[in-house]
Amino acid sequence: MRIDIPIPRNTPFDVVGVGINVIDYLFRIPHFPEPNTKMDALGASIQGGGLTATAMVACARLGLRTRYIGKFGGNEIGRLARE
Repeated sequence: MRIDIPIPRNTPFDVVGVGINVIDYLFRIPHFPEPNTKMDALGASIQGGGLTATAMVACARLGLRTRYIGKFGGNEIGRLARE
């Protein structure tokens, strides 16, 4: 499906993303776990994520001028996501 809409060329941005942002908690484990088992993580990291927010970061890294429209919480996790 193609939607033809005029795109002004004198805008301060190339792409706008509207959606949610999230914080991802990533854990590195030694191997894929067997069912009904537990294991210790080898390491962990906290990163920003979410489909729209991640797409805007990718577009910006490709050189596009991006804008993001979404909500952030007022707590520590919201501040982390905003950063």
